[in-house]
Amino acid sequence: MKLEFPAKKFVGIAKLIPHVSAEAQDLILKMLTYNADDRYTASQCIKHPYFKELRELDMAQLTSGP
Repeated sequence: MKLEFPAKKFVGIAKLIPHVSAEAQDLILKMLTYNADDRYTASQCIKHPYFKELRELDMAQLTSGP
């Protein structure tokens, strides 16, 4: 089955969600990439700089112990 969608001019994610950080916008674009071969996987997403603080917090909790 072949699907054909009309071409749309790219407006830019920054104009659609200007209140979101640049890192979040970048991550969203990578998750929404049309070509599945180029689209971010879940593993790539959690390694994205957007989640850096959460990774650091997680590591700090692991190393501090109970």
